[in-house]
Amino acid sequence: MKIAFISKQYPSNIGGIEKVIENFRKIFSSKGHKVFVLNQNGLTENLFKFNSKGFSFGIKTALTLIKLKPEIVHFHGFRIINFFPLFACKLMRIPCVITPHFDYNVSLFREKINFFFHKLMNFDKVIALTEKEINQLTEIGFKKIELIPDSVDLTVFMPKQKNSLTSRKKFGIPEKAFLVLFLGRLASNKGIPYLFSAFKGIKKPDKKLLLVGKENPAFFDTTYKYYASIAQKIGVSADLIFAKNLAEKEVVDIINSSDVLVLPSIASEAFGLVLIEAMACSKPVIGTSVGGIKEVIIDGFNGFFVPPKKTDEL
Repeated sequence: MKIAFISKQYPSNIGGIEKVIENFRKIFSSKGHKVFVLNQNGLTENLFKFNSKGFSFGIKTALTLIKLKPEIVHFHGFRIINFFPLFACKLMRIPCVITPHFDYNVSLFREKINFFFHKLMNFDKVIALTEKEINQLTEIGFKKIELIPDSVDLTVFMPKQKNSLTSRKKFGIPEKAFLVLFLGRLASNKGIPYLFSAFKGIKKPDKKLLLVGKENPAFFDTTYKYYASIAQKIGVSADLIFAKNLAEKEVVDIINSSDVLVLPSIASEAFGLVLIEAMACSKPVIGTSVGGIKEVIIDGFNGFFVPPKKTDEL
């Protein structure tokens, strides 16, 4: 079967959406399917890279779909530029699926337009990651919704003692230090300054905070400088370590070398893939009670909740 995935930034913006697509690509390819990823950047085999943005990207994607003639197309994210490839799929009667990956703010006018357009296209299936997302999608008029939460490869993400000490040494982290890990995009909704303030309050003489930023390389240095300045103002610079865009094996090793993973998001968190990656490695997790995190963590059972922006509780 020919399967096409459409996501604007895969894999340069290495967030949850891109990791989900990469997992799908590996699984379907291993089963003998021919998988294509159409997007703006990337180096993956069978990846169509378009050096264009906006409507130009949408038009080129549509023309490529007409040439490829896939048997199913899976869109990721509600984007206006989906119009052109969606229209091409409708003309060729190709089944279309979409996973929005979003915790919605339905009050925004831009998003209302986006929802209206995507409802008109009548997807064959809309995949929600959480029950909350199902309710939100139903409320704004979507149908044919199915719950399929994100997942991780348990042959990759698993408890490992080997390499954990080596991983700490790589980043200059003492063996006995209490290591707090943040893993994700260094975006404003992630609540990183609140993590800095909470970390400052940890009553341990030997502690480290490692931020592994999954970020577009073109913006990492600017983002790093921004958060480094905030860390300095709060007073945690001496114990703060930055790392960027680690390979999957390195991510598994650093999770296993950590003492706790924290996702301090303050808004718009559709699922929180890093939480189940850490859980798969048998590591404790702390998340804020926003978006899909509330369905990933069962408070006191597989992790802990704190209200967003409450640094004392965090």
